[in-house]
Amino acid sequence: MFKSYWTLAWRTLVRNKLYTLVNVLGLALGICACLVIYLVASYEFSFDTFHPGRDRIFCVDAVLYGGHRNCVPGPMPAAMRREMTGFQTVAGKIIAYRVMRSSVKNMFLAVSICLNAISAP
Repeated sequence: MFKSYWTLAWRTLVRNKLYTLVNVLGLALGICACLVIYLVASYEFSFDTFHPGRDRIFCVDAVLYGGHRNCVPGPMPAAMRREMTGFQTVAGKIIAYRVMRSSVKNMFLAVSICLNAISAP
């Protein structure tokens, strides 16, 4: 029974080559798109999963001087604490470059309240 199904399917595929090509390419493209979306989403959600309150920690980004930065201007955390409601803790980080002629070229400085928001491994 299955042999006759396979034979009929093969004959149909050979008879309608363009239709078969369009269907196979569409199916392959759809499967590839699903795989790429899955891989990108799983990669993006794999960061910082060790924090106990990871569902309540958010990062605010800014576009400064024509480029995307993973930080905000210096006075923004204080303004967010003062003028916006709904935050339990607001912490900011400062990026300093070549601090005091040390061998460290890039250094991240954080205020002490940052340790209340996240836990280090």
